[in-house]
Amino acid sequence: RMLKYVWDMKALVLGTYESWNPQTWNDIKTEELEDVNKGLMKNLKKMANDSPTIKGWKVYRDIEDEIKNMNIILPMINDLHSPAMRDRHWKGLAKICKVKSIEPHDPKFTFEDTVKLKLHEHGDDCEDIIDTAAKELKIEKKLTDIEKLWRVLELDYIPHNDSELCLIKPSEDVIEGLEGHQLELQTMIGMGKFVEFFKDRVLMWQSNLGTVEDVLKVWTNVSRNWASLESIFLASADIRSQLPDDTKRFEGLDSEFKELMKDAVNEPNVLTVCQVDGRLESLQSMMQRLEQCQKSLNEYLDQKKKIFPRFYFVSNVALLDMLANGTNPPRIMKYLGDCYDALNAVTFVVDPAT
Repeated sequence: RMLKYVWDMKALVLGTYESWNPQTWNDIKTEELEDVNKGLMKNLKKMANDSPTIKGWKVYRDIEDEIKNMNIILPMINDLHSPAMRDRHWKGLAKICKVKSIEPHDPKFTFEDTVKLKLHEHGDDCEDIIDTAAKELKIEKKLTDIEKLWRVLELDYIPHNDSELCLIKPSEDVIEGLEGHQLELQTMIGMGKFVEFFKDRVLMWQSNLGTVEDVLKVWTNVSRNWASLESIFLASADIRSQLPDDTKRFEGLDSEFKELMKDAVNEPNVLTVCQVDGRLESLQSMMQRLEQCQKSLNEYLDQKKKIFPRFYFVSNVALLDMLANGTNPPRIMKYLGDCYDALNAVTFVVDPAT
């Protein structure tokens, strides 16, 4: 009687599995099938508890192996339904299972075709592919987010001293995007085999954002230095006469800088405007010339300070204003308190002789 029960159980198990075979890949409901399979195992164990002798029968062990194998296969089928699976992953799985190809999206691909792959015999390798697919999907989504953001990020411009000329002002979104995305890209590069498929794409974006960071850094410095020196070299007659070579140098880069800014405002996208051919080199050249002008200006101011040490008590901006208005004493009276202790103001008396 027990022998018949065991063979009936085998017939039930095989019949159940055969009834699943026609299900197409998209129609497989693994959770429902797993519940059925657990029920089969539960019934089998109950029979063994009632009659422990049957555990030694080959037919019992065969049934147990069939159910255990299905317990491994069904969760794998569930994981393989992941949206992370791409054609490259299916090709890798086909190679592991030693078949020509696996076409899960083919309407003719069924549960039976999946079972024939014998996934339970390649458990670790299959899990490795599933894990790789999941991690690659995270990388893919991050890259897509990065690309999507930098397609729309714009560079802000602000008017310079109420003139028609505008200077750049990188927004918080641009600064935070650079810092955050560069860190994310660096993390991706450290993910070993999981980033291999996207490596060229990741390296390209590292290069793109590196260029943006370098250009914005130099561009911001050029804008700030140019703005601080503009009134000095273009409006101060004293400086123009004392530093003719540097004045000429500044006039050249002033024209070049203004032309660059006029072209730049026509392209709002920060990535595009920073990747213009030769932009970084052009800005670096301007920065070098601005530093030369600033150095010459500092040397000139140092000479004045050595002649009259009290000039050390005022800022370079104030000193330049004082030098520019040397022939108009009332204009420099506001700085006297910085040069002389306890001096608030002086009274100017007109010389009758003049």
